Amino acid sequence: MSDVAGNVPADSVVVEYELTRDEAIPFFRWQVSQAFRMRIVVVMMVMLAALGAVFLAFPRAPKVLGVAMIGLAVLELLGFGWLYVSVPARSWKKFEADRGSTTYEFTDESVRVHTKNTDAVNRWAAYSESIEHHEMYLLRVGKRERKSVV
Repeated sequence: MSDVAGNVPADSVVVEYELTRDEAIPFFRWQVSQAFRMRIVVVMMVMLAALGAVFLAFPRAPKVLGVAMIGLAVLELLGFGWLYVSVPARSWKKFEADRGSTTYEFTDESVRVHTKNTDAVNRWAAYSESIEHHEMYLLRVGKRERKSVV
């Protein structure tokens, strides 16, 4: 790894940033809530609970099936709630050794990211989109939903 501060071109912008727990956990939760698969799971569980209620409402339908559907939906929704609430905090603790200051160097040709473990250079052509939100930038890589937050 090389030192970013030692080799900075005159036309570049260097930003040093250290992510805090108060910033990271809401971002992790936002990622979970934005995942399309997670939205589908929540919608499916609500539909399963509604179908279970329909089974309970009709006198000829088996009541056990309605109760099982509602129970399964509630368990899945509780699992999603646990995922949304506790996993981001646990992830923050798990990767404590990897945290630290991150230096971003923005030039006309590329974005260079330097941490204590990595040193990466991404050409601007690698980013398909740049979105500004408040004082943060979201750099979308390629056509997929991979994101880097700066």
